[in-house]
Amino acid sequence: MLSSESCMLASQESLMSKTMRYEHDNTSQSKNAINVAKGHITRSVSHKINMHSMCDQSLLNTASVASLSHNTMNVDGHIRDGKNYDNDDSSNYYVDSVVDEDDTKCNKEQSKLSSVDESSNACNTAIQIVPIDSDIFQRNFTPEEHFMINLCHVCDEANAPLDLVDKIVGVVRDAQCNGLNMQSNIIRSCEYFLKHLNDHFNTPLPETVHANIEDKDGNEHVFSMIWHNFLLQAMDLIHDHEIWGNVNNFTGTVPMDDPYNCFSHGRKDNKVDEVVDGFWYKQTVQECAQIANGERFVVLGLICYCDKTGTDVYQRNSLEPFSFTFCLFNRECRYKTSAWRTLGYIPDYDNILTTANSTSKGGFIAKSRSCRNFHSLLEVLFNPLIDSQGQKSPIYANVRFGDKVALCRVFFPVAYVMGDGLSSDKMCGRFLGYSNVSRISRVCNASYRDADNPECDCQRISMYYLQRKSNKALKLFGLKEFCANDTIPHCNTIKKLQRNVKEELSRMSHHMHNSAFRKVWFGRNLNGITSATPTDLMHAFCHGVLVYVIKIILAPLNNHEQS
Repeated sequence: MLSSESCMLASQESLMSKTMRYEHDNTSQSKNAINVAKGHITRSVSHKINMHSMCDQSLLNTASVASLSHNTMNVDGHIRDGKNYDNDDSSNYYVDSVVDEDDTKCNKEQSKLSSVDESSNACNTAIQIVPIDSDIFQRNFTPEEHFMINLCHVCDEANAPLDLVDKIVGVVRDAQCNGLNMQSNIIRSCEYFLKHLNDHFNTPLPETVHANIEDKDGNEHVFSMIWHNFLLQAMDLIHDHEIWGNVNNFTGTVPMDDPYNCFSHGRKDNKVDEVVDGFWYKQTVQECAQIANGERFVVLGLICYCDKTGTDVYQRNSLEPFSFTFCLFNRECRYKTSAWRTLGYIPDYDNILTTANSTSKGGFIAKSRSCRNFHSLLEVLFNPLIDSQGQKSPIYANVRFGDKVALCRVFFPVAYVMGDGLSSDKMCGRFLGYSNVSRISRVCNASYRDADNPECDCQRISMYYLQRKSNKALKLFGLKEFCANDTIPHCNTIKKLQRNVKEELSRMSHHMHNSAFRKVWFGRNLNGITSATPTDLMHAFCHGVLVYVIKIILAPLNNHEQS
């Protein structure tokens, strides 16, 4: 005879025998919880199966005593009336056995359990067939619980971190406090909302323009590119109240007690930390004061950035964005993307024309074709900038510093253009190389032989001087028409003049091209772009000087000493 404890265990196992199909996910406990809540629930039936094998046998006999001779169940409870009901959730039943405790049977020894009939009579005292849709097995989730379950499931499928759920819940709670209406038509898809949000901002839209570049045969080829109107972009940045309303963005550059006095901008201890502390800004302010002729003015020097970036995984279609910000913003503010505006995008024309085509027409003309195409595209971007720098025609704007606003005449001189070494050399028209070139720097005339001489007495080179040399070469090689006041050379002397101008440009390591910066106003920078491209410290120092110094120090040492 079975003890009441054994019968109770048998009844409990028969109650847990019906299971739902579930594929275990052992990656994390949180994912299991989400899947269980979504309806994938599992109850194990196999634990302690070896300990209670006799109770399983007694359970089968119990079914026959209860007039269920043809309605037999397997261990999983999926077979009834000889049919398989694995996928029939509406016909699933659990067997709930209620066993009365018998104190007299609890005192029997375990060896008297050999009689199967006695054990059956003890276990089948009461059997109830309970449908699976009974209230006992229902889990009634509240709408709030359903919301959290679905939210966790969506974030989990997107492989998002779990703390994203907490952030979303925080956003929803804040929105409810502010009167969120989930029935609003605005709450739709992300694409719909972005289109709706665009109506609230008067953001300048990009435009498509065309530029002429040289093709493989030296003929003009029309090229399309994207650019923004400079004045609209500048005004959009000036009217950004989040930047200009925060006085911390002008700490160290503009004193808040007298922000509209450009002569008071910068440090007072003669140390240079920002652009407004340097000699260029002080001299440019004096020049703008003469132009303003007594009007209130503000000098918004342009800090520009130009560097190539990829747009796809294989870097096949790269772009070179040209962006700008104002020198009155301190360094911490310039680290923010909201403090920058884009002037346009220079496409990878060399990739489109292919290298073979761009050099198919050999000689001195083809060598400089890539540089000429780059400056042709860049000049199209600068056309609206040249006419809107404020020195030729006055430009007015309401300029804000913290809680102060005043109508001022604004000036936009170019302070400098940032970029890596390759991009800066290309903007200056210098040969893209550092070996077998006559001039190793785009700023001065230091030669390759003077590279190891720290006391070399070099001279700065002006962009306008180089442009005059390029104009002469362009006319002699037929890439530019002679002006009315030019002396047209005789056909017998033109070959000699071509060789001479070619040698002059080679000594200067300078490409034959029209510089896109020749009409840009640089304030009191009289050398133009050649003195407005600062050194890229990451490549020149971190990946240059430091690497060479370490190699020089370690070169005399053997492998054991180096380790």
